[in-house]
Amino acid sequence: ASKPALQAWEGQPQFVRDVLNFASGEIDYLAEISIPYAELAKETMMGTSLRVTSELLGLSLDLPYPFRKTVEQIRQMVLRLDFSEDSEWVSVRFDNSVGASLLVSNAEFQGGNVILGPDAGLMQFGESIIERPGLSLSGSINHFDYQEWEQTAVKFTEMSGAKRSDIKLADFLSYADVRVGSLVVVEQELENIQTILSRTSVEDDGAEVTKDSWLVQLENEMISGDFIFPDAETTPWRVSLDYLRFPQNEEELEGEEAKEEDIDILENVIPGELPDLVFSTEEFFIGDKNLGAWEFNLRSNGDAASISELRMTTPNAKITDNSEEAGANLNWRYSNGMHTSSFTGLFSAGDLA
Repeated sequence: ASKPALQAWEGQPQFVRDVLNFASGEIDYLAEISIPYAELAKETMMGTSLRVTSELLGLSLDLPYPFRKTVEQIRQMVLRLDFSEDSEWVSVRFDNSVGASLLVSNAEFQGGNVILGPDAGLMQFGESIIERPGLSLSGSINHFDYQEWEQTAVKFTEMSGAKRSDIKLADFLSYADVRVGSLVVVEQELENIQTILSRTSVEDDGAEVTKDSWLVQLENEMISGDFIFPDAETTPWRVSLDYLRFPQNEEELEGEEAKEEDIDILENVIPGELPDLVFSTEEFFIGDKNLGAWEFNLRSNGDAASISELRMTTPNAKITDNSEEAGANLNWRYSNGMHTSSFTGLFSAGDLA
């Protein structure tokens, strides 16, 4: 069957047709339909199911990992549609690495569960328990590139004929608890990281109103803590970490190991492009050197970043304003390939030996 033939099947949810827009080629498949006695089904679709199995040989999928495949690859897929009078359960197992059970009612997505990794092979087909509205993800995945999936979501929206502004991630996804082998976000890679994603609310200090937000909890050897991303673009991000650990620079300079003054972890950062945020971390490490607890507020304007309420605390040193009652201020600018900054505050230290 070709892609147009698959999309022409009657009774399948619209989002299945939309997903097929990312496919090309032809496949062989086996379809089995189960129809109960009319009396039992009370002359409705109740109890009717369709099961489709295929190795997907001959079909390519232009989707990010773990769904991307070429026409030569064999990836076992089992799809089952369970129909009732006004809803369908869509169950699918892909290559024994992804399993999903989704509820569609009156042509609208209601929610469901997605299992990633080895446990996907244990997923049961048909109706499942939905603990919360929207999609819940669990399990593990070797690689996840946020930008790739963001671009795919935009294409999916355009192909479905909906306006991008009309579709939000919160309309579909409600919770995720996934171990990611390699998480790529804003061209930064985090390895072997536990990722928990959920919806939450935070108080806007200025307007004193509650804003809906995404709460992302991350933990690996490098980072541990919470990231809050409000839906409102004018509300600053909030980052509250238990620790932040950057590795020591291992490059050798002129035959000698790099010294601390040679390390610039912000060399490639453009301050004016940073998001507004409220930041704190209980511990900040470079290599095995503990630089203490840090906190600050950052606001960017396109050309530079203004940092206020900057505080640093270690057993032997601290950064505050000149009164030692509040935080210091820092203006940070990047122009013509050079970083410049001005600092207003007080750095006080005891015995640093």
